[in-house]
Amino acid sequence: MPRREWPLSPRMNRAERLVIGAFVLVLALVGWGGWMLWQSMERHRATADETARDHASYLAASYRGSYQTETWFAVRTLLAAAQEAADSPSHRTNQQLVEYAVARALGPGVPPITPLHFFRQRDGNWEATSLDGGVDSALRASLLTGIGDSLTGGASYAVTLVKRGSELSLAFAEPRRDGKGWVGFEVTGADVAEHILTGPPSGTLTFLNQRLDSLGVTQLRDQLISTDVIVGDSLVLFNSGGTITDGWSGTVMLWNSIPGRVVVTVGRGALPYLMPGGYPPAPGPRVAAVIGLGILLTAATALLVWRMLTLARMRDAFTASVSHELRTPLANIHLYAETLLLERATEPAARRSALETITRETRRLGDMVENILAAGRMSRAEEQIEPRPDDIGRLVDEVIDAFTPLLQSRSMRVAVERVGHDTAVIDGSAVRRILVNLLDNAIRHGPDGQHLRVVVDHRDNTLLLVVEDQGPGIPPSERERVWQPYARGRGGGSGLGLAVVRHLARLHGGDAVVGDHIGGARIEVRLAAEVAT
Repeated sequence: MPRREWPLSPRMNRAERLVIGAFVLVLALVGWGGWMLWQSMERHRATADETARDHASYLAASYRGSYQTETWFAVRTLLAAAQEAADSPSHRTNQQLVEYAVARALGPGVPPITPLHFFRQRDGNWEATSLDGGVDSALRASLLTGIGDSLTGGASYAVTLVKRGSELSLAFAEPRRDGKGWVGFEVTGADVAEHILTGPPSGTLTFLNQRLDSLGVTQLRDQLISTDVIVGDSLVLFNSGGTITDGWSGTVMLWNSIPGRVVVTVGRGALPYLMPGGYPPAPGPRVAAVIGLGILLTAATALLVWRMLTLARMRDAFTASVSHELRTPLANIHLYAETLLLERATEPAARRSALETITRETRRLGDMVENILAAGRMSRAEEQIEPRPDDIGRLVDEVIDAFTPLLQSRSMRVAVERVGHDTAVIDGSAVRRILVNLLDNAIRHGPDGQHLRVVVDHRDNTLLLVVEDQGPGIPPSERERVWQPYARGRGGGSGLGLAVVRHLARLHGGDAVVGDHIGGARIEVRLAAEVAT
């Protein structure tokens, strides 16, 4: 006989298809919402980056403006001294020339900058015009390459950098009053940084300090703002605030006359005080957590609804099956009871047969009702057993005797194999229900004329009960599902028998499994059963 599959997975109904569709739709919505949240957070971060760079650029421009006017007055004053020195070279010292220029300065508050020396250009040559210092090769080379024939871009003076090893100085020059050549002075970069480039960025930095004071912040672990004045390609003329490697930078040019730039960097530590809410976090971990949580909640809800629908479907099938199962024995009981009542069975053998049928069907109804009640106790965890010494052989014989009329009506035979001890400490009623359900399952799903094999093996305080049939068998993929309540095979039934078997087996400290068997199904039940003394 060809093997047949155990049909435990009926096609999905409309409600289950709706649940799957809703689950897919919600997953799509969660994914879309997560993607939109990710994009929104990325845009928020981009806006925050732009805001931080705007802060840095504003600070750079503010810082440049804080000393630009002061520098202009200082340079103009010292260039006036250079013009005076050019008219009477080498007659006064640098200090005398500075004092002369300060006395005739365009405005007050000229910083105390003392040039290295003053110089002039005459007939294409550069020469010193003060008693201190002179024009060396480094200064001459810088003036030749850095000062053109005329000023450009509307500038009133020109500036060039002079490098002597690791030392840096600046040479300022402007045309002479008579238009014949240039005059100027040289000042060290350290002098410029110390007396001119000392003003911190105003505005935002002042606001930041006030905000920190109002919050009671007296000690910061992170650097907030750094300022660099860079001349040439990479020479740092002035630095305030150290070096910030992780921040946002803004850059402005010094001014047309000086080749350099101001770079202000806003560190991450300043953003909580400059931006409401601080810098937005990266979307990765947070959005992934939100999406994951949404998927988990959706999956859990869908699983719960799916489980409810599955149970409802299985219970509907169980109700229909039980109704059908109850109808047959009730019909038989009614038929034979009516036969006896109307005295249609006149022969003693006929009356006895009718009574036996009524008794058998009544027992069958009792077994079905007991399985239903057991299923209810299983769901409420109320089932209990009372182990006591009992005769295993007697229980097996009683169960087989009860099934004998049904076995004979379908031409089935049962072979019983007993191994080990005959008595064990068990709950006899529970073991009887196990055997009844195993035989009922084997008879229901097996063909007419099949040979059943029952094995009772009691050794080493373990009782093994095995029932083999010659039915279609149970596929490996269904060997766990058959133990679930309401799981029904092709042969019908309530779908509770095997679930009750496993439940009672586990109450005895054992288990029930589907074993390997060629040409049918094999159910193995192991119970912890001590030998009765």
